[in-house]
Amino acid sequence: MSCSFTYPSVVTVTKTLWFTVWPSGSEPTNLTQDQAYSGRVTYHSDMINGNTVRITDLRVTDSARYRFRFITDHDKYIGEPGVTLSVTDGPKNTSVSVSPSGEIVEGSSVTLTCSSDANPPVNNYTWYKNNVTSPKASGQSYSITNIRSEDSGEYYCEAENQCGRFHSSSVFLDV
Repeated sequence: MSCSFTYPSVVTVTKTLWFTVWPSGSEPTNLTQDQAYSGRVTYHSDMINGNTVRITDLRVTDSARYRFRFITDHDKYIGEPGVTLSVTDGPKNTSVSVSPSGEIVEGSSVTLTCSSDANPPVNNYTWYKNNVTSPKASGQSYSITNIRSEDSGEYYCEAENQCGRFHSSSVFLDV
């Protein structure tokens, strides 16, 4: 992200920094001194390209509004409205839970629920049974009512958003 600014020649710039939100009544924290960005932020400043901040190893938690500030021997200035960064990623930490847990008795009902971390959120869940080529169901939950011994086997879900897809480990249902 970059920012350029002009100022009168009679003024001396004493400090420049990039920052995100800061607590009311306090001074903004320079990204290079913010623990959340430790080792991932570099600054570059020159008359042609302006003042550039580079953040490596982007994380979803880096999604924020970034502002540039410069301090002179006369006053302090903040670039508004700043630059909004939105970091997206595909599903990860995808897992399946089984309810109720414990022994599964023929004729009972079981619900499998898929959960996944993603930004933007998951927009499609698909359920599979190992060794079966076509999907069993779609949706975040998959309920099997009046379960039979033929329903025994390994099940997994696939979570998908616009950035990608990822599937969970399998869970084994023993009816």
